[in-house]
Amino acid sequence: MRTTVSKKNKYWISRHRYLELSHFCAQYNEWVKIRKDLEGLQRAVVATYSVPNKTDISDPTATTAEKILFYSERIDMVNNAAKEADPILAKYIVKCATNGYSYDKLRAKEKIPCCRQVFYEVYRCFFWHLSNARK
Repeated sequence: MRTTVSKKNKYWISRHRYLELSHFCAQYNEWVKIRKDLEGLQRAVVATYSVPNKTDISDPTATTAEKILFYSERIDMVNNAAKEADPILAKYIVKCATNGYSYDKLRAKEKIPCCRQVFYEVYRCFFWHLSNARK
């Protein structure tokens, strides 16, 4: 997808905001892995992952819960923005946004139930919703 869209488009966001959100989404798979590791309550894992701008708490269970919440909020933000854009295409939008797939690459792997034009309109809508959620 082009990183610039006409300002007349109802889902317009600035080029730099789009790139920021694109890089935000690129971390999605890492968040899922970290959250899965933290939910296993492995002591070595809890010490490995840190949440920025959090004070140290002497309770390791609370610390782990805060870290899980931190990553869950971000994962949910991406998933909810995709569902708001289009509930049917949400899983395809998340795959494109988080893995950097193009429509053609995803179409080769999976059967997308729409054409390229519709897909990228929903894709732009997804980033617009994500931008509003990240304010």
